[in-house]
Amino acid sequence: MKTPLPLLTTLFVITVATLGCQTVKEARKAQRGSHQLPGEQTLLLAETSLTNLNPVTLTQLENIASSIHPAILQARQAVESARLQCVMLHSSRLPQISAGGAYQRSTQNSSARDTDTRMRGSWSGSLGLDLLLHDFGRLNARERQAIAAWVAAQEQLRESELQVCYTVRSAFFEYHRSDELLRVAQESEKQYA
Repeated sequence: MKTPLPLLTTLFVITVATLGCQTVKEARKAQRGSHQLPGEQTLLLAETSLTNLNPVTLTQLENIASSIHPAILQARQAVESARLQCVMLHSSRLPQISAGGAYQRSTQNSSARDTDTRMRGSWSGSLGLDLLLHDFGRLNARERQAIAAWVAAQEQLRESELQVCYTVRSAFFEYHRSDELLRVAQESEKQYA
């Protein structure tokens, strides 16, 4: 029985080419920058709810900063990463199923007949089921550590939100203070004139 080696090779080449093309497409999309998260690019005034005509409230500025500030977005991603790590560690308790297959093809020349060029192939396959029965508390310790890291990431997010809020409020009140000082200086200039 002959194996369709050219067919397997063709399928392999097509699969590699397709996956390679997909990788290039994703790289091009990343270069264009159209798929960036809000904190990865500078926000334009037209992209916010603010206009040049209306006065801006402190609440509006805090909402905008909390939705686009890179430190907050990074902290949110860290929280999500820590949560997913907890989920992955919990899934280690579930049964793990694995499967594999292989094909090997070779010639077997004997010393009596050096011109024997018959090809022989062999197929092999495997199916596995793994289940963690006992690991002397190692998985429990890793889960506790992952949960602690998740809580720490949540606290880091809260700290980032508070820091950004403080910075926005400080800048807002400093702007109004400077504006009032300018108005007082202009009034003083008029009085001296």
